[in-house]
Amino acid sequence: MNLRIQLKHIASFAITAVVLTGSITTDLFAQETTPESQLTWSDLGFDGFPENLSTDEIEVVESLNRGRGEWTFEMTGQGPEKTQSVQGKLEIQGSAKFGMIPGWGLTLNWPIENPENMVHYAWMIVPEKDKIEIMLFQIGPIKVGSDGKPTKDAMMKAQRKPFRGIWNPARRTVLWQEKELPKGLPVKTKQDESEIKEKGSFEMVLQSNGEITIQNHTLVSNGPGISGKATARISKPLAEEKLYFNKDIHFATFSDILEPHIKRFLPPNAVNITLYLQRNGHFANYKVSEEDFINFLNVLWEKDKWEKGKAVSKTEMAKQFQKLGWDPLENAISYSTPIQPNGAMTNYYFDAKAGIAYENTGYW
Repeated sequence: MNLRIQLKHIASFAITAVVLTGSITTDLFAQETTPESQLTWSDLGFDGFPENLSTDEIEVVESLNRGRGEWTFEMTGQGPEKTQSVQGKLEIQGSAKFGMIPGWGLTLNWPIENPENMVHYAWMIVPEKDKIEIMLFQIGPIKVGSDGKPTKDAMMKAQRKPFRGIWNPARRTVLWQEKELPKGLPVKTKQDESEIKEKGSFEMVLQSNGEITIQNHTLVSNGPGISGKATARISKPLAEEKLYFNKDIHFATFSDILEPHIKRFLPPNAVNITLYLQRNGHFANYKVSEEDFINFLNVLWEKDKWEKGKAVSKTEMAKQFQKLGWDPLENAISYSTPIQPNGAMTNYYFDAKAGIAYENTGYW
């Protein structure tokens, strides 16, 4: 039997991690000495937590960010008569900055040449009132086509399992424990109901360089555990994210800013830019001429789609910007963009005499 078989046979394999030489890894949980993270939850855009809240889970964020890109993923499988090996591809995407919560997608395809199978893990860091939750949502395994992608119908019918994670910083390991599906998701058959009630657990090891090991994960109900290890990069790692929430960050020009969701709301000719980034939006102030500012609004929102308002008093401006330590503009006029279907919008305050604009942008 071969690991390139159809998904209906996947339950006959127990997969264990191997290194590129083909030998079985003897210690999947090797200790690794890494410097303590200097980031705080505020740096990640989360405020209002107790001062004694553990920052251990920030190591998870840093490891996933460093791991972004494509990796070879080495596995062995136990068939009816012999042990076989297979090489897959693990792709890690995501960000600690974009969206309301940090999120990453881990997609495993195998075999690496002409893939036939896929499983996807949606990984999230979720802030609660007085703690940080690590959540995982497994989708699949799914049969894929010749293009390596599943059909829309296959995605809709794919098995889904939610997990809650417990981070062990000493072992750099997340213990994933299966939990109930959120209310509202359809349960299609009685078999589905029994599968939901069958709880399982498995572990992932996160090395500081982004390598991931999966240990004893049951992909399908009543099947054996699978394990595997990211062993070598296929592509160059993505540029390291700069995390700078809840503080003033200065940029000389528009081109110095890398984030497209921020640049979209800034005039391209803006200079001396100060940015204050939050999870649900950002504040900015910058120098820009009146001509460039109005041209920018016309290009971004089309002429007459944005609204020029009235003069704004220093007292009104202080309500929005004084908490950032920004002095109100002397001669501010407000400009509002159309409200987007998801509620996102931007309010600009422009002082034509000074050639300075302030903005308050919210997005989801």
